[in-house]
Amino acid sequence: MTFGGLQTKVADYLNKDNLTSIIPDFINSAMHRVEKDFNWKTMRKKATGSTTDDYVAIPTRYKEMDCFFITESGVKNPLVKTEYSHLITIFPHGNGSTGMPEAFATVEADSKFYMRPWPDAVKTYEIVYYAYTADMSLTTDNNDWTNNAWEVLLYGALLEASPYLIADDRLLVWKGFYDEAINKLQLSERREKFRGSPQSLTSPYTV
Repeated sequence: MTFGGLQTKVADYLNKDNLTSIIPDFINSAMHRVEKDFNWKTMRKKATGSTTDDYVAIPTRYKEMDCFFITESGVKNPLVKTEYSHLITIFPHGNGSTGMPEAFATVEADSKFYMRPWPDAVKTYEIVYYAYTADMSLTTDNNDWTNNAWEVLLYGALLEASPYLIADDRLLVWKGFYDEAINKLQLSERREKFRGSPQSLTSPYTV
């Protein structure tokens, strides 16, 4: 499914010529809404690199961190996330105190993840995070949503049009279809999370 094809479907459902020009906004708004409400696997990204600085740049369209590692001697060392005020309280000396980074804080105003202690050498990092999907603009555009869950964007876009559809009985029907599509997608992602592992009647962990 392309962005253009999805626009056609939304237009067919709405059946209102005066809304055609803003249907692209309805679709992108629906995508924004569903990605703000939940973290989906299609939003999961990874970035790697190396730095001697005390920060890593926040990736484009960043929403939320999943995990942050510093790799040294083949071992991935996880960093603990904390508030910036707490970070500089427990590590107040800046580059006057260096070592293996142990914690990080997100500072959106600087578009950076700050690490402490300050790295004592070149450090290789890996971050796994959730990012918002870029808006679609061309009719040929497509993404994981249009390819694999276009019905979520379809019914979401129809609901985004609700301010223009006063007392339209179809809204309740579309809301039901939207909720059903979201629930099915959530169930599918929960199932996929554990598929591929051998079943066991006992836990591999000791309590």
